[in-house]
Amino acid sequence: MKNSQMERKKYSVHNLVKLINERNKQNVRNKQLAVGADGTTSIKAGDGLDGETHYDFCHIENNGQCQNQKCSCKKLYRFKKIKKAPINKKFKGIVLTPFCEKYFSINDKATVENFGLSVIDCSWKSLDLLKKSKFANQRKLPYIIAVNSINYGKPYKLSCLESLAFCLYVCGYNKQCTDILNIYKWSSSFVNLNGELLDMYKLCNTHEEVKNVEDEFIHNSLNEKEKRKKIDHYKVIYEDGYL
Repeated sequence: MKNSQMERKKYSVHNLVKLINERNKQNVRNKQLAVGADGTTSIKAGDGLDGETHYDFCHIENNGQCQNQKCSCKKLYRFKKIKKAPINKKFKGIVLTPFCEKYFSINDKATVENFGLSVIDCSWKSLDLLKKSKFANQRKLPYIIAVNSINYGKPYKLSCLESLAFCLYVCGYNKQCTDILNIYKWSSSFVNLNGELLDMYKLCNTHEEVKNVEDEFIHNSLNEKEKRKKIDHYKVIYEDGYL
């Protein structure tokens, strides 16, 4: 009888110690995690920057439209560079979507640090599904050329990875930008191809300034294209002695 009581007591003490250890671990995690009122979980800016997860980027699955093998969001998640979280109308962070009027700028950095940044994981072919979705802080991205294997060379049609890299670069998180880009071989050319334009956007403090830079860049590009059309290439080749 005494042995039985001793066993139960020993077992109870063991459970108590186990419970205390679990609570201590949970307290440590709670210090690292910011749990929103809507139940979303995110890592605050600056936490874990040298660990596996460098920043909190939430994303949601949208009807499984993305191709698993080519989905940059899913690969970012596998490499523990982003965290999954439900994004709804109560989400106070920045949500990247093409269906809004305001551009992302460095002015949004404080919101990103306090409440997080979200990309919505879906295919460009199913964008109509997002038109009805409304969020508190929606932002779109300006003219940037995609380098992903599906939409290479096309402006605006960025992957989730490229969208996040843009925001990181503009906010001054160059190390984290390079870190997430390194999961694909092709993604390293994103900054090389768009470097000049990215630096121009980085200096913009407001939506209006970003819009002006975009308009000026597109205008200058079109003028340059028209100038090239007017050049007599045969005349240039022969008169300049190339042949």
